[in-house]
Amino acid sequence: MAKRVESSLLNDDYIDLIQSIFVSSMQDQSNGYQLSKIKIDKSNHRLIFSFPYVKEFRDWEIEFNPFHPELGPDLLLKDEELAVNEQNTLLDVDSTNILTWDPWNYLSINKLVDNLLKNHLQNQMRLLKSQAEKVALELEQLNAIPWLENTQISVSDKSKDQITVKLLAVLSWKNENFLEKMKFCSIEVLFQVMYLNMQCVHITSEVYLPLHFYELLNKPKMIHVATETTTLLENLHRIKEHVMEMVLNSHENWKKRKQFICALIALHSSTILEYDMKYYQTIALRLKSEDYHYILKIFLPLEFPKKTFTLSIISIYNMTDQGKTINKLIRNVPFSSTWTFKRMIVEMMEFISKKSIWLLLKQKTSL
Repeated sequence: MAKRVESSLLNDDYIDLIQSIFVSSMQDQSNGYQLSKIKIDKSNHRLIFSFPYVKEFRDWEIEFNPFHPELGPDLLLKDEELAVNEQNTLLDVDSTNILTWDPWNYLSINKLVDNLLKNHLQNQMRLLKSQAEKVALELEQLNAIPWLENTQISVSDKSKDQITVKLLAVLSWKNENFLEKMKFCSIEVLFQVMYLNMQCVHITSEVYLPLHFYELLNKPKMIHVATETTTLLENLHRIKEHVMEMVLNSHENWKKRKQFICALIALHSSTILEYDMKYYQTIALRLKSEDYHYILKIFLPLEFPKKTFTLSIISIYNMTDQGKTINKLIRNVPFSSTWTFKRMIVEMMEFISKKSIWLLLKQKTSL
């Protein structure tokens, strides 16, 4: 147990001093973060500060007990309280890392802040690890092939130059092991098929689609059909093949994006901050170059790996004169669609390591 401070010492000056040291600690750029804004409430016992985190701002709230400041501050991170226990330690329930507090050593606040940031990063890594394990399980299921079956059509509108029909198809997966782990075995997809002058077909999906199909199938598509003498039923098979081709291509691209992100996690797990688990298009890494901390953000287009990824670097604590986070696009990154994902990653990281990040961020134009 920590010693109790005499009540005569429990004043606002003591709390102000602790807060000033805390603020100074957060402005120390050696830990890769810098305080962005400070809010102090009227009681002068509560301090709220923000720091950039992957183009977002994380708000931490620090409250000092005016009667027992020796117990250290209570901290809240996104409404999740990190409580101080009886042994005068700060314990995150999701972590084995204990942050100690010594009210008679003001420099211990520096250690508390540094450990708190490290603790937060460790929690992020544990979360990413569990997510990666989930992705690995999903990868085992990727042999499942989406298939279009049980097709039905009905004419909903007919005019001289245009025939509108509704194509109702059931999209399912050909893999029994995969289906056992799915909450549903199939989905119904309703396509609006519009014949314009009997020369082309306008296809639009009208119901919910899996996320990796949405961008592809929820946009109007045009395909050429046979001559005007061809009947609607004769064209149905071609329409079905066209839709099936779109589904398979989209599924294959989604599969490759996920495999690339898994490979990146395997090779650089200690630097991963977060990644997109919906479309598997973005992933962010926290890196260091020339004693400078920054975030590398990778964006994978839907057509990846046929189309190359996009890289950008984001400053963690350096801002523009207007207070905005500096964000620079990196061009001319070595890439070939024939490379393995491992080689893509190695070539990319070697290219980044040769960049002078500080000079790049100082430039007004991107490279």
